[in-house]
Amino acid sequence: MPVEIRELIIRAVVDSSVKGQEPMPNQERNVSTARAESIIEECVRQVIKILQKSGER
Repeated sequence: MPVEIRELIIRAVVDSSVKGQEPMPNQERNVSTARAESIIEECVRQVIKILQKSGER
């Protein structure tokens, strides 16, 4: 005889403070931000390229 689960409850606790890690220095944060921005720009270029190709059909 199969068992049917009608309700599933999942609970989680999120702790915003990370223990045991030092904050990132400004220079590293700026490098990470610049890298993230370049990745985002490349993604936008690729999405625009895909949309243009789909519009040509």
